[in-house]
Amino acid sequence: MSESFSHDQIAQKAANSSYIDDAFYIRNVSNQDIYCFVSKYSGGDDSWFRLTSSFKDGRWGSREGWEVVAFKNGADTQRVGFYRTTKGKTTYITFHGFDSVDIQTS
Repeated sequence: MSESFSHDQIAQKAANSSYIDDAFYIRNVSNQDIYCFVSKYSGGDDSWFRLTSSFKDGRWGSREGWEVVAFKNGADTQRVGFYRTTKGKTTYITFHGFDSVDIQTS
């Protein structure tokens, strides 16, 4: 079971690429409404969710292996995706735009 962290604590851990738990922490810092999908190969829900600018709001946990992480705009006219693992890692993903996605792993 993971500890509960505030938005500021998670942001600080992301800045240092620190391990929290085997999870994705995903946020949107663009000026667009962006939706995110994380596959459910190792459990969870594979619905599309609207992202906020907070890592705390964008936690996808309970994953134990490789997953597809994808983004789309509200009109579903643009998409981009990545194949990543959470096994033994905390992965911080910041969406800046469809040509700029920052991925940091502990």
